[in-house]
Amino acid sequence: MTKKYSILDKKKYIYNEYSLTPVHKQHIEKIRIWRNHQIDGLRQEKIISRNDQVSYFEKYVWNELDSKSPNQILFAFFLKEKLIGYGGLVHICWEDRVAELSFLLSNNRILNEIQYRKDLINFLSILKIVVHRNLKLDKIVTETYTTRKINIDILEESGFIVDHKKININQNSKFHYLDVERL
Repeated sequence: MTKKYSILDKKKYIYNEYSLTPVHKQHIEKIRIWRNHQIDGLRQEKIISRNDQVSYFEKYVWNELDSKSPNQILFAFFLKEKLIGYGGLVHICWEDRVAELSFLLSNNRILNEIQYRKDLINFLSILKIVVHRNLKLDKIVTETYTTRKINIDILEESGFIVDHKKININQNSKFHYLDVERL
């Protein structure tokens, strides 16, 4: 699959040595493994099977490529030509011009804080290019666990405004910060 989102002007967005392209079929197994390994930090209730992963991308991701107002825009994230993560914009509300940021890095890269910081900053930089150039959104929101201070620091460094409202998300009393970037 070499298609691009019809709402975007490019198949590939590049910043420094990093790039974003639409998620292709050959990427989804690695993404599934990363999601299952990092399930505790995601809003994912169960382990994803191979069939579930294929079904999800066929039903909710790839059929959005031709939409003029997709519900989500997901990208494979590369350093040089190596797939290192994925993410994009989900729960897009075109009427309010708001979307939620989604980001997941490969299992080995999340272990190195310096590398994680560099990767996330570059991902956010490319995504801002996409948003400003093509999507004309007014706001990007995201959630992160309060225990993931590095995420909060990177989001603030990247221009997000941290709204310190705590939202109880489950019975384990884990909390999220709601982070907002005004574009």
